[in-house]
Amino acid sequence: MDNTDLKSYFIFLELLNMRLAKFFAQQAPYLHCKEGCAHCCKNGEYPCSELEFMFLKIGFEQLDEHTKN
Repeated sequence: MDNTDLKSYFIFLELLNMRLAKFFAQQAPYLHCKEGCAHCCKNGEYPCSELEFMFLKIGFEQLDEHTKN
């Protein structure tokens, strides 16, 4: 993957995040999660692409050992 592909992916992520922010703002009255809740995160399935997994792995590797555990 070259830098052009990566740049295009970052642009895509930025546009996606803007759309998601708008969607979640519209859905706010119906969302009842509280800070730290994480029930959906523990019970959900979150497929991701290989590129997204690479970003997750890089982020995980930067965490301190206590947080990793």
